[in-house]
Amino acid sequence: MRRTAFVVTCVLMLAVYMAPCAWAGYQISTRVEAVAQGWQYTWDVYNIDQGTGTGDQWADGFDGLFILVPVETQVLSAVVPDRAYPGVSYWTFVDNYPSSSTPAGMKWLRFWGTQVGCLYHAGETATCSVVTGSNTVPGATELVAVTHWYPPPSYADFFFVGTGPVAVPEPSSIFALLCGVGGLASRRKRR
Repeated sequence: MRRTAFVVTCVLMLAVYMAPCAWAGYQISTRVEAVAQGWQYTWDVYNIDQGTGTGDQWADGFDGLFILVPVETQVLSAVVPDRAYPGVSYWTFVDNYPSSSTPAGMKWLRFWGTQVGCLYHAGETATCSVVTGSNTVPGATELVAVTHWYPPPSYADFFFVGTGPVAVPEPSSIFALLCGVGGLASRRKRR
């Protein structure tokens, strides 16, 4: 009997804990294209269910995208989402957003809407894009989509693993050692 109660309690706790995940939040798709300077990354952020833009949810919706990249990533250009109200609200891009949660050797790229007029509501897609130099390559990285909720102003973060710039892999030291030993061996045989 206690075991059944324990299992039921665990299932209920898991259901409550996982409920926000069931709301989904966003779907992020990435397109990567080789360009003359390096790579172009385009992220399409589809808002599944974060704010309707009407009634009580008039100021709720997608408000930001963060991409974790190596600190050596050279951002040559960026294109922010196109939703704006001139003189009132617009999107910005920051190439090294300071954060206490940034791992060593990494930095955050940040796309951010400045006012509620920039929000993308449920059913809408925002597009963010950067062109990087060739000193990084496409790979798996952390993406964070941010929802703005009002009232009161607050934010909810949705974490994803997606495609973005990553460091160029360096050969392992064992591989380099074997290449060196192989070179010595071939040199010895020639004599």
